[in-house]
Amino acid sequence: MYSYNGRFVEVIDGDTLLLYIDLGFYVWTMAAVRLTGIDLSTESSPIDLAREENAVKWLEKRLADIDQVQLDTHKSEDGSITCDIILEGRIVNQDLERLGLLRGSARALGLVH
Repeated sequence: MYSYNGRFVEVIDGDTLLLYIDLGFYVWTMAAVRLTGIDLSTESSPIDLAREENAVKWLEKRLADIDQVQLDTHKSEDGSITCDIILEGRIVNQDLERLGLLRGSARALGLVH
């Protein structure tokens, strides 16, 4: 849909970030944005909590001290707007999945090093 530049503020949860978004013409807004393709369960099982905790820690570490990110927005099937966060040419959303941080694997849960 659209691309914007933004600045990372904080991780709200494992699939939502708070960002300052540059709308152009010196207009900025702060918004919570959901990551495309990432849907962490709101269930409170130990595995679900571990998944979200791992994702939050990784996102905080990855986005700390970053001056600017690119957001590419998408409209999902239910009509909500989600976005890809692009940093240094990589899609952060895909990195979460690729690294196994969204699955209940032993590595993602910190049970294996």
